[in-house]
Amino acid sequence: YPESDYESAGLRFADMKQSFDLTGKNLALTHALNNQTWNAEVALDSATHGTDQSYYWYSTYTLSTSSSSSSDTTTATTTTASSGASTTSVGDSSSMGMTDGSSTGGPGGAGGMGGSSSVNATIAVMMQKYLLSFVLTGNPNTMWADDKIYWPQYNESSEGVEIVFNDTFTTSDDDLANAKSLFWNKALWY
Repeated sequence: YPESDYESAGLRFADMKQSFDLTGKNLALTHALNNQTWNAEVALDSATHGTDQSYYWYSTYTLSTSSSSSSDTTTATTTTASSGASTTSVGDSSSMGMTDGSSTGGPGGAGGMGGSSSVNATIAVMMQKYLLSFVLTGNPNTMWADDKIYWPQYNESSEGVEIVFNDTFTTSDDDLANAKSLFWNKALWY
C-alpha cells in the first residue's frame, strides 16, 4: 500500500480495509474449500456493497394494503408482462407507475443502501436462477442451463475464474489472489 499510489490517506485506508474485510477473506474461504467454489463479482450500474440484495430478492408478487380507519387506500402492485418486463405502481389507485422495466425495492430502494434506485427485472431473474439452482441442487448451473451462461468453479482456471453479474453476464479471470489478499492471508499478526 505505497502512499504514492493513493490520492489521500482516506482512500489508502479504505483500500486496506476492503482488502482485509472482503477480498482477503473471500480468498481464504475459497482456499479453505479447495477452490471448489463459484465466485462472482457484482458489477451492476453504480453498485455499492449490498446492491445485489435487491436483485436476489426481487419479486413480482402483488402487495395490496388498505386501512379501514382511513378513507385513503394505498396499493403497491407489480406485474410482469409476457416479455419479462416489469411495471410497478406505488401510491393511490390513480397513480401512474414506472413503465421502464424497473422496480423500486425494499429498504434503501432497489439498489440497497446507497445503490441505484431501480432493479432491472431481467438481470434480477437471471441472478435468481443461479441462486435458486444452487440452493436446490448445490450447483448454480444445474437448473435452467439453457437460460444462462455456464458459471465455472474457481478451480477451472489456473488463475481462478469468476462470473461477473452486469448487463451482459460474463466470466473472467479472478483477481482474488492479488498481492494485497495474499499479504492478508499470511496472518502475520499471529
